Amino acid sequence: MGNLPLLWILLLLTHLITGKHVSVAQGELLACKDSDREALLDFKKGLQDSENWLSSWKRSNCCCWWGIICDNTTGAVIAVDLRNPSDYDSFGSHRPGHNNFNSMLPNWIVNIRTLVFVGISSSGLYGRIPLGFSELPNLKSLDLNSNENLSASASQLFWGSRRKIEEIDFSINKLHGKLPASLGNTTSLIYLDLSNNVVKGGIPSSIERNSLQGPIPHSFGNLKCLSELRLETNKLSGSLPDSLGLRSELFALNVSSNEMSGVIPYTDHMMTSSASSFIGNPGLCGSPLTVKCLHGDPNYSVTTEADNANGFIDKWSCLSIGMGFAVSLLLPYLVFAIKRPWGDIYFSFSN
Repeated sequence: MGNLPLLWILLLLTHLITGKHVSVAQGELLACKDSDREALLDFKKGLQDSENWLSSWKRSNCCCWWGIICDNTTGAVIAVDLRNPSDYDSFGSHRPGHNNFNSMLPNWIVNIRTLVFVGISSSGLYGRIPLGFSELPNLKSLDLNSNENLSASASQLFWGSRRKIEEIDFSINKLHGKLPASLGNTTSLIYLDLSNNVVKGGIPSSIERNSLQGPIPHSFGNLKCLSELRLETNKLSGSLPDSLGLRSELFALNVSSNEMSGVIPYTDHMMTSSASSFIGNPGLCGSPLTVKCLHGDPNYSVTTEADNANGFIDKWSCLSIGMGFAVSLLLPYLVFAIKRPWGDIYFSFSN
């Protein structure tokens, strides 16, 4: 009985945070939709579940299955999280690991329109992702990283408005083709990792170790929620948009090993981006690099620390000569003004 007040506090907090009522009298979750249950069972048939992760996928209510999360007011499946629990440490950080389901990503997944999260990383998936995957209207987070043989065209993955998507991790797969310019309008995007793929052409967003080329579009300034932007090891050129420096949410930017030039729009909120995030671009200058920018030239010019040191020496030399010349002119008059006899001695000595 002593724990009853705590239970009611937890229920109240759940109601306030989620806006959804959880009934103690219910005793169990709402039953999932039959169509969702059948689709999940069809998916299970094509898997090689050697670790027996899906042993709970036998009960009538799929909301009770491992890796499945349902809306607690409608019973609709809203999340499929089949990531290996050993892949993540106690802080939620990813660690190497595999499920080895050795299966194609099923077509049924595009029919569950209520999906908010899909996580099937490091699971041995292969083949092409289903058509219409990008049209899931409520999808906010997609994690299919490290499947290696899972392929998709960039236009297929990002076709559609995608106005609700916040996180996409399709790294270490076989994403190919050109990314659509509309990706720059995905203003809700917080995290995007498409590293280690074969994306080519122009770039509308953050991808490392591909073959991207051309400038970074100014529309990136519209990605108001983006907190990390990784573009290293590509063939990007041109200057960094000033709008990137104005995004207070962007705390990490990496454009190392490209062909960029101009002034780095570095601001205080980007303190996690060290000089290593900008090296490998001979034309870049400004903090946090030691390469300084010379002002006044519209095309900018750069000078190294050594050049600055030489300039300092030159200025000091000119100043010393000027001061010496001024002292030689003023000293006789100062001596004469202080004391006339000493002035006479000075002029006698001079003669």
